[in-house]
Amino acid sequence: MTPTMAQPGLPGFDSSRTNATYSPALDRTVKLLIVLVVTLVTSMEFLTSYAVGVALPDIQGDLAASFDEGSWILTTYTTCFLIGLVLSNWMSDRIGYRRYMIGAVVLFMCSSVGCGMSHTLAQILVFRGFMGFAGGNFLTRAQTAIYRTHVGPARVKALLILVIGVVICARTWGAAVGGYLTEWYSWRYIFFLNVPLALAALVMLIAFLPDVKASNRPARLDVAGLLLLIGWLASLQIVLSRGERDDWFADPFIVTLTIIAAACLPLFIWWEARPGNANPIISLRTYGSRNFAVGSIYVVILGMMLYGQTYVVPQFLRNIQHHSAWGTGKLQTVNAIAFTIGLIVGGLLMMRIGYRRALAIGAATFTAGMWCWATRLTPSISDQAMMLPLALTGFGAGWQVGPVSSLINSQTSNLLLGEGMELYLCQRQLGGSWGIAILTIVIDRQRSFWSGRLAEGINVYNLHAQDAMRQGAAALRAGGFSELQSDAGAMGLIHARLLIQSVVNAFVDTFRYQTALGVSAALLVLLFARGRSLATAARWIVTMVR
Repeated sequence: MTPTMAQPGLPGFDSSRTNATYSPALDRTVKLLIVLVVTLVTSMEFLTSYAVGVALPDIQGDLAASFDEGSWILTTYTTCFLIGLVLSNWMSDRIGYRRYMIGAVVLFMCSSVGCGMSHTLAQILVFRGFMGFAGGNFLTRAQTAIYRTHVGPARVKALLILVIGVVICARTWGAAVGGYLTEWYSWRYIFFLNVPLALAALVMLIAFLPDVKASNRPARLDVAGLLLLIGWLASLQIVLSRGERDDWFADPFIVTLTIIAAACLPLFIWWEARPGNANPIISLRTYGSRNFAVGSIYVVILGMMLYGQTYVVPQFLRNIQHHSAWGTGKLQTVNAIAFTIGLIVGGLLMMRIGYRRALAIGAATFTAGMWCWATRLTPSISDQAMMLPLALTGFGAGWQVGPVSSLINSQTSNLLLGEGMELYLCQRQLGGSWGIAILTIVIDRQRSFWSGRLAEGINVYNLHAQDAMRQGAAALRAGGFSELQSDAGAMGLIHARLLIQSVVNAFVDTFRYQTALGVSAALLVLLFARGRSLATAARWIVTMVR
């Protein structure tokens, strides 16, 4: 389809010079303003996402949400983000790029206000769903706008501006902004901050962004494929999010959703792959290449890495160590700065050292950081002791983005390259959503496990328990309590320490789990098809196993 201009009255527009990219039809100033507005819109989404991670404990407290219910605030957003991302191309072709972007920004702004004014968990989940649907459009639409308005070296510079705005500014300082607003004002201001940003973006969108529609009639929407995809995604996400608290398959609702998810996935694959489906909602042809198939698994794991730490570390800092929101935001900024450095350094060196080797280095660095977390974590771990694992995990995660995004589409044809990049983003978000849900399950289950395990050692025959009882009772008696009150209080203190230690041990287990993810990612690197020596080694391993 050849795009055509739909706004001939825009500043800098020359109707006689319209072409597929309409790059020559816009003057330099208008092109720059287009880059700035799509960067602002995308940065707004990134800033909110990372700020909410820091403020999540405060949101849970104000809305009377439990630990696992708090994770729904994140997973609802990412699930709806995926749906918005999948529909992005079709909707922009259907109603026009400019009008669709304006609608998405308005929806994001209004739902942000709704989140800020929410007083129940149900309310914020509804508005977070709308936010996710709108936010799923911003990054892909920003890249599309840059590719359609710039060519050659100018395109590289425009993409660099996008990276600087989104990664270096929004992602790096999102946690700090969220912590500051939560600490000195309220978590609600994180969402209200989107109002002036969205209004500024709307003014620029209306004034400068051209509208591009397909010259031919847009393809029909694959409604059946969309419904099957939503049925699989939503059902599986609800099962992962609610399964633990509802005792899994003892609950008929969980059983029903599991059956729906299990049925929708193969039906979706069959429907999308069948020859009669001329306009699939997701093209499965890209999975025909080995690197894309292997890379898809890797990207899901990468999403678990990226979003898992963003969720777990603030929960530990706020709920166990009772850090302030501002203090948590500053510590998370260390991780974000390391991520940015890793992203830049990894992107610059990946061609020199090789994509597979660069990817392995990133996975190994992330794994080392998670192992540091697992071996260093105690209830009283200092901020200084956290610096190394924060830096290693951030650097390792950022380093992997460039190599994996290059490797996954290294065998993809130019005709399928756009679909491949969209699937890359979808799978990364999917991994993040699953990762948060799985980590919540691990914390909940292991907290119960360690509580029982540690309680086994508290009895009259345990010398350490006896010493702790005597010391606690003596301290309370010195404070003026009676002997009976001192003994009961000492037992209460031991019980409180047991609960804290069981939760800390559960967090340690999540870091061990993420260490295993890093090891799995490093092993997957061996499966990428790069070079004759690698293929020979793989065949040798298969022969030996047989």
